Amino acid sequence: GCLCDREHLMLPMLGMYGMVYRDRHGVARDAYAVLEPIREKLFPKTFVYSRFVEDGVRGDGDCGNEKIETTEPLFGDLVEAVERDIDLASAQSDDPILRARPPDYVPGTNAQRRAGLRRTRKLHAENSLRSLDKSLRALDKLRSSFLK
Repeated sequence: GCLCDREHLMLPMLGMYGMVYRDRHGVARDAYAVLEPIREKLFPKTFVYSRFVEDGVRGDGDCGNEKIETTEPLFGDLVEAVERDIDLASAQSDDPILRARPPDYVPGTNAQRRAGLRRTRKLHAENSLRSLDKSLRALDKLRSSFLK
């Protein structure tokens, strides 16, 4: 349920890329020449998030740990959005980009979605402990009544 390193690094990488893209015709020309051909690989729209479901978390009685993989957003269309924003900021009044309708961008990670999962697991564990404690007290009462 923890955040992936990729999610932690997404915003800093996006910011650094934005600075390189902004200065791609000047001081960052060489850096942009290296990044541009591998941009899709460096800034994937999605990634596969793997986690293990521990015993009892699913509540289906399965034994052992199970690996779960889901495809999650990472950069989405944020790289394109940053590029467009930079292009808009430097556009001349007759530039067609100023009249173009903005695209519908696919969002990137918000790096928070599994925070709720961690809270849910904690609550599940706390409720399980309360139920176990209640059951043990009931068993103690039952045992005490048989011993009388």
